[in-house]
Amino acid sequence: MTWVKDSFDIFIDNIRAKDYVSLVIFDDRSEVLYRPTQIKNYQDKEKFRSTVRGVNPRGSTNIYDGLALGYRQVEANYNEEYINRVILLTDGIHNAGEFRRDDIKDLAARYNQRGITVSAIALGASADIPLMVDLAVLGGGSSRFISDHEKMVETFGSEIDRLLVPAARMVRMRIELPEGVKLKETWGYQHRVSGNTIYYSLDSIHNGDYETLVAEVVSSDPRQVQFGNFYIEYTDMYGKAYDEGPHPFVLPVKEGRTLTNERVIKADGYITLGRGLIDLGNEAKEINDLQREYVPRRETVCTDEPGGIKLTNNSEDLIRMDIIRKTERSQNEARRLLTYLQKIEGQYHGGIYKDEMQLLENYLVSYEDVIRTYTSRE
Repeated sequence: MTWVKDSFDIFIDNIRAKDYVSLVIFDDRSEVLYRPTQIKNYQDKEKFRSTVRGVNPRGSTNIYDGLALGYRQVEANYNEEYINRVILLTDGIHNAGEFRRDDIKDLAARYNQRGITVSAIALGASADIPLMVDLAVLGGGSSRFISDHEKMVETFGSEIDRLLVPAARMVRMRIELPEGVKLKETWGYQHRVSGNTIYYSLDSIHNGDYETLVAEVVSSDPRQVQFGNFYIEYTDMYGKAYDEGPHPFVLPVKEGRTLTNERVIKADGYITLGRGLIDLGNEAKEINDLQREYVPRRETVCTDEPGGIKLTNNSEDLIRMDIIRKTERSQNEARRLLTYLQKIEGQYHGGIYKDEMQLLENYLVSYEDVIRTYTSRE
């Protein structure tokens, strides 16, 4: 909550007099604290800051209701000449209300079609980062993971345009693979495959942002060095259309087909991390379900027999052991991912995966806390 308050303190200083701002808070219920208003002077900014400072943590995390209420505030003041955007900040996982994660993504997609987009920001390792990414993709905005206070200051200070200002709209890309090269798998935004051509679409790319598309391919020719051509079409923020390409993919390899391209090796690190985070996310859901089911062991006394007989609720022991086992498995996977990224970092200049490695470090701390908690209940 301290980070959120600091974030808005920096954010409001970057708001212009012609901008409209509203503020919605959400936990197990949602509430409008500041209706759409133009922040025209110092007094207006102080009033907004005072409102933010008065917010305190309450209950659970109902992202759907909070996001829906935020959308309604923007919708009430919609102007097609403006950037109409919701900025969603959360440090948790959606765990309240009648709607589920898929409903949240559907909500973002619907409002995107109406011209209202969303930037999703995950504060800390406990936030649902995959959901934030999905919201940005489907909601036509951008996503950020803020792992420390320094990154938070950067995001809401010098990088505020990266949250709000689209540099390119209606981005359409394609990769054309030559004969003998087949697509194995691809990642990156909405896409479809037709023959040996992969088509990608992206609603917008923001000022100062970069985006990554990854295609894993196999070649029937061991001497292959050009693996395809890249094309891109887009419209800038002034409506001017661009059509660029072909840009060839040339990937020299060492004997034994070992990749030498630094960017490809780094991308492989992200792919490995992404696959691992999906596994960790699935495991986390199972662990959370078990934690909700778990009730500390208790003994009951049967008074039907003289003196009574003590009976132990052994099913709770089994749940506790399952929580520990699954958490240890996640812990080992996080360590494996961290070691792999550290290996790539060692080959090149440090700092490539700074945020990603910090995320894994945070996961390891959380896993250790869970294991310690449930082991101590033996």
